[in-house]
Amino acid sequence: MGDTFALSALDRKRNEIARAIDEAETRLEFLRASLIHLDAVVGLFDRERDAPGTEPVLGRPDARYFQRGELSRLVMEAMRLNPGAAPIVVARIVMEQRGVGSTDRVAIYLVRKSVGRIMRMVRKRLAG
Repeated sequence: MGDTFALSALDRKRNEIARAIDEAETRLEFLRASLIHLDAVVGLFDRERDAPGTEPVLGRPDARYFQRGELSRLVMEAMRLNPGAAPIVVARIVMEQRGVGSTDRVAIYLVRKSVGRIMRMVRKRLAG
């Protein structure tokens, strides 16, 4: 008998969540319709323009600048030689060692992200 309060609270919460989902789906339908109307108006003004969203999705560039495990080894070596260095500094050091173009912004971004992830893992391993 004591479970009736818990069950009614759970039913109430479930109904609240279901109502929120219905409202979100209604809002999503409205936004999609608005987007279609905006695309149609843009088409009235500029018939040569392709409809937005028809551009090809750019894939991630090939980020295989390093062999398997090579980046981790280079990052740990750079961290030993430059204690306390920021990930961007370590990334530039690693890129210079490997000969990856340091003027390629995409390469810098991808390597910096990978270096930052590796540095966090190493620091976490050393701390714990």
